[in-house]
Amino acid sequence: MNNTAKYYFNLGVENMLIAGSLAHNGKMDEAHIKINDAIGCYDKAIEIDPSKAIFFSVKGFSLKQLGATLEAAEFFEKSIELDPGFTESYYQLSLCFFEHSLIQSGRETFEEALALQEDKKELSLRFYEDLLELINRHIFYINDVIRMGYKDNILEMTTKVIDVINFTQTFDCADIRLDYLFRQAKFFIHTPLE
Repeated sequence: MNNTAKYYFNLGVENMLIAGSLAHNGKMDEAHIKINDAIGCYDKAIEIDPSKAIFFSVKGFSLKQLGATLEAAEFFEKSIELDPGFTESYYQLSLCFFEHSLIQSGRETFEEALALQEDKKELSLRFYEDLLELINRHIFYINDVIRMGYKDNILEMTTKVIDVINFTQTFDCADIRLDYLFRQAKFFIHTPLE
């Protein structure tokens, strides 16, 4: 790895660690600034050495942290193209697909990540937890939209969340948290919106 590219990569990682700490402390504006700084560092590393899958993967992860999941997916795909054995890029790409309720693509991509992983149980548990977080975030978003009085697309949004929940129920580690989220999603479908 080129020393200059490695320097920018490490600087990006440092910025992401700081961003994580800031987010943990509720300082989201500062965290977003640090994530953008990290993306700038990864861009420089990619410019210097565009052959490293890790550079594309970490940029994709940073974009995903900002909510730019479609753009992030492109970087995970490029990372996989450069290194077809890079498990984390498959994993993160599958989460991008699930974020947009592309269940089949997400499932297939996760299965590719699982095939590359030695400890399949650990990766499955991690994926389950990430899907729970995703579902929870979407349910809170739907709830906020309803509270603000918007009713357009609520049924479609809720149906997509339920599709992700139905997939998540296939995991051996599925637990009561998922049942609770499922009941919440079903409530939105049966709640009259006036």
